[in-house]
Amino acid sequence: MALSLWISPDSQYGLPAPGEARTNAYQRAVEQALKQYLFKDQDAGAPTAAAPRYDDALRQFDAALTSPPSFGRDRQSAARLWQALLSSDTPPEHPEAAVHERIEGLFCLVLHSLCAALAKQALHQKSTDTSDEDENEGDTDEDNRPGVEYAETVRVLAEQLRRLAARWQRSQPEHERPENDDWNLVARLLLEPLLAAFNAQFVVRTLDQKRQIDGRPHTEKRIEIAQPELVQRIERLLET
Repeated sequence: MALSLWISPDSQYGLPAPGEARTNAYQRAVEQALKQYLFKDQDAGAPTAAAPRYDDALRQFDAALTSPPSFGRDRQSAARLWQALLSSDTPPEHPEAAVHERIEGLFCLVLHSLCAALAKQALHQKSTDTSDEDENEGDTDEDNRPGVEYAETVRVLAEQLRRLAARWQRSQPEHERPENDDWNLVARLLLEPLLAAFNAQFVVRTLDQKRQIDGRPHTEKRIEIAQPELVQRIERLLET
């Protein structure tokens, strides 16, 4: 007598059935990856100068968001977007946590978006710079630091925020939905406290070049990686 057992593909490969995925599962996966690759020494497991404590940076980020910014009358849609992203009517999953899960999710999203923006420019620049080392012998270390334009980081983060708030946006009247400038404004307001929490790892440098955007003066800024070890950490994170 032969017995056979049929196992569904979902069970074979560990994929949850539709509608049964854990709440915030993706957020937790990103959180764990950030902790493993950016905040933990790969050998000894102890925090280093290039990998500060996750909880300390998260608390500083949370403290910076306690006072809501003033958007003014002409930015009401941006103010509603800010409130939708930061406020939550649902109780926290872990009431004993020092920071609400919603804020922690935004913290992970902003940091991950920064790493993604750096991957497009900083890490590519690193590979091209190695072939031109002889030509750049007179340059200082600061001139050769990998980095990304501030505006590009804002654009990447704004797109991630747009996806995060897609369901909320569909519930809004069409004439009240956020415009591109609103997404970019909220992205900058979230990026600034993150950069302040990692001011020893990421340096914001103002470039001399100025140009006009939509008829308004614009000063270009660049986010640079101040610690070479952090480049390898970001590479390992993005390979996950």
